[in-house]
Amino acid sequence: MARLLIVDDDAEFSATLASMLERSGHVVATHATMAGTLEKARACQPELLILDMMFPENQLGGQVLARDVRHDPELQHLPIVFLSSIYEYFPRTFAPDPTEDCRPIQDFIEKPVALPDLLRRVRDALRPHPPAWSAAF
Repeated sequence: MARLLIVDDDAEFSATLASMLERSGHVVATHATMAGTLEKARACQPELLILDMMFPENQLGGQVLARDVRHDPELQHLPIVFLSSIYEYFPRTFAPDPTEDCRPIQDFIEKPVALPDLLRRVRDALRPHPPAWSAAF
């Protein structure tokens, strides 16, 4: 189906998610830190980036990574889906939309997510999108 890259500091969660997605036919790579994410993405050439929002080194590191991807000439058109439990730590009063500073992304999915819903949303995110992403930053 598609090559996916999961970037999440929770190794157990990433391994479980990767296993579920692989059983659905995807080829999945994982990465656990903000450091080296762009290099990992360039090396494995994913068709979709599944990105956590919070990292130990930066509470909103996912936004930083999304912005970095959008500024990278090799990766700027890579679809991004946030998969995060940010609202568990920051109630919805944190922001009306935690992705507002890193548009455009394809989707924001709250953890936990049911496998059928995740697969549908991954499939939707893999659909072609207009190439206007770099203008958003």
